[in-house]
Amino acid sequence: MQTDGPSQIIQIDHTADPKNLNMAGSGNQGQGGGLALIWKNEGGVEIKGSCNHYIDFEVMGDFNDMLFGFEKVGGRPHPRYLLEGFNNTIMECGLEDLGFNGSAFTWEKSRGTEAWIQERLDRVYVPKVRRFRFKNLWIRETECINVVKNSWNRNEEGCIFEKIEYYCLKLEEWGGGKLKELKVKIKNCRGVLRKLRSRRDGYGVRRYNEVRWEFLKLLEQQEVYWKQRAKQFWLQEGDQNTRFFHKFASGRKKTNQICRLKDKHGEWKSNEVDIQEIIIDYFSELFTSLSNAGELSSGERVQNVTEEQNWQLLEPISNEEVKCATFSMHPEKSPGYDGLNPAFYQAYWSIVEKDVVGFCQNFFNTRELQEEVNRTVVCLIPKVKQPQQMSDLRPISLCSVLSRILSKVMINRLKVRLPTLISANKSAFVEGRLLTDNALIAFEVNHYIKRRSQGINGVAGLKIDVSKAYDR
Repeated sequence: MQTDGPSQIIQIDHTADPKNLNMAGSGNQGQGGGLALIWKNEGGVEIKGSCNHYIDFEVMGDFNDMLFGFEKVGGRPHPRYLLEGFNNTIMECGLEDLGFNGSAFTWEKSRGTEAWIQERLDRVYVPKVRRFRFKNLWIRETECINVVKNSWNRNEEGCIFEKIEYYCLKLEEWGGGKLKELKVKIKNCRGVLRKLRSRRDGYGVRRYNEVRWEFLKLLEQQEVYWKQRAKQFWLQEGDQNTRFFHKFASGRKKTNQICRLKDKHGEWKSNEVDIQEIIIDYFSELFTSLSNAGELSSGERVQNVTEEQNWQLLEPISNEEVKCATFSMHPEKSPGYDGLNPAFYQAYWSIVEKDVVGFCQNFFNTRELQEEVNRTVVCLIPKVKQPQQMSDLRPISLCSVLSRILSKVMINRLKVRLPTLISANKSAFVEGRLLTDNALIAFEVNHYIKRRSQGINGVAGLKIDVSKAYDR
């Protein structure tokens, strides 16, 4: 090792014996590499935390590049391909900017002259904190069901939320490096197939077929992972669509990033704290009631529920109803706060059925809902390609799967009776009625107004921009 090198270096995937190195980190396990931080003796290094998968670190300094065009004032505009390249690099590395205080520029030239240029080149990046997410490719692993059984049944009398918390911890420990192992296995299989392809002897042909079968199973697991990331439910597995899913997932991640927003005064804000304040202020004002809701007209009043319908709605919740609600969800729908998606409950229903059914029955019997059920992740999805203000974003709530199961159990009981309870002029949220019917009616009315050319009394149409679908 050279003595005139940098004072600190990061080495990834080392396979050397760490006992003879002046470093801190985790050693290699089996054929997999470890993670090491190496430094000079005169340098002071403080390890804040470490495990087999990471060492806490910061990346800071002059990157000599920018993320956005507005980070440069004066001179020629920064080339777009450089902006996109730096953005893609930061995104692929899983880093996030810590933000800054004070001036938005860290470098300048020719101050006070017509050629004055200011740029933001210095930054501090840290690894993004990743929440636990259940990966559907784990279902293809034969070991996964043992992890589920051992962790879920560890405490038979425990609360379902305690089981979920413990299970997620154990599953993260077991499956945290599975994706990396999958990539290594695929690479190794490709190498073996390349060597065996020209073999004509019986053992070579038999071995080639075995490795090829294993290789196809690994590719299928990889495709399942990227299909889950891409959220493309219309395209089925089995057609080797991994490249398509990968590109779409990367595009979604880039599109859904909110890097800056305009506040209510029209000023751009790129600091994370400022963006949070813009979001909170917007929704606080939006969901504040301005007046009491008006009285329903006689034609809008809800019909009374008959005694027989009421008894049917109050019948005890059966196991079959809960199972039907669970399996009616798409397995790759987004997970909730706990990181579990419908695929987990569907794949391991025989293990979790007792607790899930008991949770639903307890809610309907006691009318009490645990606080953990209401934990929700609110995501902002862009309506346009480059959102500038909060009105260009739509919020969606990622509720827990348990909360969705409760809702679907009630929906399944109500939906067969809703047509008799909701008036015929309501065109949404009832099976057999479509919200697009309103658009068709509006189109026909507008067509009638445009074609009308006779008569003394005029006809007018009123277009209203409604930001919410109900009274504030």
